[in-house]
Amino acid sequence: MREPPVSPLVSILLPFKDAANTLDECLDSIRAQSLGRFELLAVDDGSADDSAERIRACADPRFRLLPNPGAGIVAALNAGLRQARAPLVARMDADDIMHPERLRLQYDFM
Repeated sequence: MREPPVSPLVSILLPFKDAANTLDECLDSIRAQSLGRFELLAVDDGSADDSAERIRACADPRFRLLPNPGAGIVAALNAGLRQARAPLVARMDADDIMHPERLRLQYDFM
C-alpha cells in the first residue's frame, strides 16, 4: 500500500513574467530551504521568454507551474492562492533570493 504524499506546511506564491534573467538564482534559493515541506506555486503571467521552461527544468515534485493569461500580478497571486494546499502562504518575487532558513523561521514563528 502506498503512503499518501506529505502535505506541504507552506505554499510559496511566486508570480513571474519574463523573469529568465533572475529566476534560476531564485529557484536555487527556494530548493535550498531547510524546511523541505513546501510547495512552490509558480504563476506564469504571460511570459514571452523561457521562464516557464526554467521552472519545468527543475523537475522538483514540489514545484507547480500555473499558467495565467497575463492579467497582472494581483490576478496571478489570486490564481496561485486558489491552488495553495498549505495552511500558510509565503510570498516570493522572481528577482529575490530566500535565506536558507526563511521558511523554517517563519513557520516556527507562526
